[in-house]
Amino acid sequence: MSEESESPSPALEDAKERSVLKRYLDVILLEGFLLVLLAFFFIVVFLTQPSQVQYALDFSATNLIETIPIFIVASFLAGWVDAWVDRNLVTRVLTGRNLLVGLTIVTCVGIITPGPIYSIFPLVYVLKRKGVDSHHLIAFMTGQTLMGPLRIPLELYYLGLNFFIFRLISSVILGIFAGLCAYPLSTRLNKALDEVHHKFVR
Repeated sequence: MSEESESPSPALEDAKERSVLKRYLDVILLEGFLLVLLAFFFIVVFLTQPSQVQYALDFSATNLIETIPIFIVASFLAGWVDAWVDRNLVTRVLTGRNLLVGLTIVTCVGIITPGPIYSIFPLVYVLKRKGVDSHHLIAFMTGQTLMGPLRIPLELYYLGLNFFIFRLISSVILGIFAGLCAYPLSTRLNKALDEVHHKFVR
């Protein structure tokens, strides 16, 4: 085969460059819009309640300082899962069985996954790459949002065992229900997630 046939055509390379440029341009425009919106918000606060500006800045800085380490740890955890957990194992344990059983397992996995909801998005992204379907991802995120291992000791201390057991059972049921609601649309949702993934990795 000749070198000309092996090398990509100029038109294809140009199309790829335009696609990459458009993706970065979309990100820049979105971030610019958010910055303008944030600036407008602070101007409104400054004009209406100037005494609250310093409080808002301190609160934002504190949240940023607390959020960054958690997100870094979550990204490293997602990288570890991506590198060391076998794709066949994930699909066999989480999805390669009866629908209700699989949704129950993945909801319980979500419940025992620590961290705030924003910190699990890297892990959800890796699970999708490992072949986990969208309805299982929704059940996982529902379980993680409703409960969490870091909240359990405080919940037991302040609210008691009976309240915790009822909330645990209801959280599992709601996670399964969310997955069942998404199941008829799983093909469409999987396709949408694949499109986002392709845009993300290009």
